[in-house]
Amino acid sequence: VPASVSRDGALHATVTGVDAYLYRVGIGLDCADPAIYPDSPRPVAQPLTADLRSFPDAELTLCVLGVAAPGMRQLPTRATVYKWRHDATAPISQLLAPTVAGPALQVGGNLVLQGVAQDAGSGVARVEVMLSRDADGFCLGADGLTFRAVCPVWLLASGTSVWGLTVPGASLTGGTYS
Repeated sequence: VPASVSRDGALHATVTGVDAYLYRVGIGLDCADPAIYPDSPRPVAQPLTADLRSFPDAELTLCVLGVAAPGMRQLPTRATVYKWRHDATAPISQLLAPTVAGPALQVGGNLVLQGVAQDAGSGVARVEVMLSRDADGFCLGADGLTFRAVCPVWLLASGTSVWGLTVPGASLTGGTYS
């Protein structure tokens, strides 16, 4: 089940302790209402999955009823209920330095990338940056030193809403980078 806020596009859960189950995912569900559940139970061997991409930013509810044997269903008033905030809006990040038309910001011979990021729904947990060399399309590797890696390679920047990534000057040769 997702954390208190989630941007996951799919829900994957495992149901145990019963032979089968019924479930429903939605906005504003009353899990005690027997009419919301499908007629046919799913066997426990079949994981609970749901596509969440069509849901807007909202509180989602997962209602689950256990089925022990044909005709022996958990009462809807005793359904297992999970609620979480679904964040359907992607974060926004902007590169502030170096600027596209301007010179690179260099500190002690190193290239310093700086930017800002925001996410109104769930906040920014981390910022990851990919830097590729235009001449050959290679990415800066996880070591942060060489451009031999096949893209994408995501490097963790420091900070969240205001972030930075320092690339050692020795890694950079003449040319352009994206």
